[in-house]
Amino acid sequence: TPLVPSPAVEAQVRRSLLLAGPRALYVADEIVRGAPATLASLWHGRGTRTVVQEGGRDAEISWSRSRAAAAATRLRVVATASRPITVARASGFYSEVYGAEEALDYVRLEASTATSLRVLAAVDLGSPSDAPLVVSRPSCPAHECLAVDDGLGEDVLLLGDGATSLAASGVAAEGRFARVRREGGAVHAAQLEEGTRLEADGALLLTAARPSTLSLSPG
Repeated sequence: TPLVPSPAVEAQVRRSLLLAGPRALYVADEIVRGAPATLASLWHGRGTRTVVQEGGRDAEISWSRSRAAAAATRLRVVATASRPITVARASGFYSEVYGAEEALDYVRLEASTATSLRVLAAVDLGSPSDAPLVVSRPSCPAHECLAVDDGLGEDVLLLGDGATSLAASGVAAEGRFARVRREGGAVHAAQLEEGTRLEADGALLLTAARPSTLSLSPG
């Protein structure tokens, strides 16, 4: 905001996306502004919306829908932020497809009077017949982290400012964003964004002489 040509919004916004298989999408948002303002990560969903958790630095929102033209689907967002956030609810977006304003609802994960905000989110894309992803928040007071278990393995996600060392659940990194997937106790895949080092369980996975974006694929 504001949605007018003048004054211009003086903020830098970046969003990193990682599609981790057919059921999980990981999103890392970062917003930086020169002067304090209300900063927010915005989420849209179709159908019945439920705010499952809010308060402090954590939030969880889910949408569900079932229409004759499409199979039942589920969208669930579990997020943790760099500072306390509130869930601001709103609706009224008009959908030409369904011809109704209530077709789209949105929420804003907001931090008021802030110059920076990071939001790390795990998005559950599974169908209602799938067991939901189990998302937990390991201890990591200096940055943001999530652990996501899909029944076959676990992903550990770390997000920081690029200058602070990242560490949680046996994963350590120097960089902005890191993900390590373990299956059967062994590392299955890994990603490092704008980083120089990624370790898991004391073993070096990725290293670079200068900040780089690197990936280890399964196998």
